[in-house]
Amino acid sequence: MSIQSCRQSLRRLSSRHLALRGLSLTAWQLALVVACSSNCGSSSKSGTGGTGGQATGGMGTGGAGPTGGKATDGTGGAGGQVSTGGSSTTGGAGGSATGGSATGGNGQGGQGGKGGAATGGKGDGGANGGQSGAGCQDSSLLFCEDFETLATGAASSSHWTNEVSTGTTAGTLTIDNMHSRGTKALHIHTVGNGRGLIHVKNFAPPANSFYGRMWMWVDAFPSAPDYAHFTMVEATGTGNASKVRAVGGQFISASNGSFWGAGSDGGPTGDWTKWKTSAPTKSAAWVCVQWQMDASKNAITLSIDGQPKPDLSVSTKDHTGSGDFVFPTFNDIWFGWWLYQASPTPDHFDVWLDDLALGTSAIPCGASSP
Repeated sequence: MSIQSCRQSLRRLSSRHLALRGLSLTAWQLALVVACSSNCGSSSKSGTGGTGGQATGGMGTGGAGPTGGKATDGTGGAGGQVSTGGSSTTGGAGGSATGGSATGGNGQGGQGGKGGAATGGKGDGGANGGQSGAGCQDSSLLFCEDFETLATGAASSSHWTNEVSTGTTAGTLTIDNMHSRGTKALHIHTVGNGRGLIHVKNFAPPANSFYGRMWMWVDAFPSAPDYAHFTMVEATGTGNASKVRAVGGQFISASNGSFWGAGSDGGPTGDWTKWKTSAPTKSAAWVCVQWQMDASKNAITLSIDGQPKPDLSVSTKDHTGSGDFVFPTFNDIWFGWWLYQASPTPDHFDVWLDDLALGTSAIPCGASSP
């Protein structure tokens, strides 16, 4: 019975009819009001529960009633709709519904009231942000190390060996999460002109050419003495004694800073670094360095944070040493930190390396640092 019908019935009721039935007006009215309240008061309905995703990711249907189903690891279900109470002065309260809650992968929370809460899945790269181009899932890489599978503490791996200075300039290599692009990174600590490096042996790139990428965090670069020289990537081999330093740099007091540069030492061209003021170093921040070693031209090219630095390029004739620059036949490569001048400022250095990779094609930096 609708609200309008109940009201019409009340108006048709008279005391004469009630008297004939031996009932008082008040009793009949009360009975009719109760009936109307039960059958024609509010037109509310209980909310229907939302459809929640099942744990296996399929769509499940929540039970009927005011609370929607809960979705776990699936697509979040739609919650029940909130009903509206009737307009009768004695109408019952409208039913309420609670939307389904979705947790897990990329689900949308159910609607109920204003919609159930949704907890979406993590984006690529986990809690510390996406890392497209990072990680070591690409089996075509010649070498890759993201340190994620290594235990924290003293650094150790079957893929490389440690090389550190000892004594008063001791260096240490540890795995920690103080600075990392995932959950772990290699932490290099050196004193004075010490060194800390990982050594990859038996590295023989096709055609003696390869690409590299490395992310680094350096607390501080040297600010004394003048021409303080550091190396972060070095490759050697057979055929000549050159130590080819794809990634390194120097402090130049006249230019009031440290600057990136490629170079070499120990071979026919002597000891040199082609640094440029157009490529200043950046401390206390993640920096991506990419390089290419092209044996057909004995060329090294560099990019910093995805930006090519053509003025840092070197080749057979274009360098700051003497004679012709010629690659050895590579078979060893080092990553880390080595400062050559004694009594530097600061007196110690802390460096973190992450997402090291070598390949036969350009390796992207991936997402910017977290």
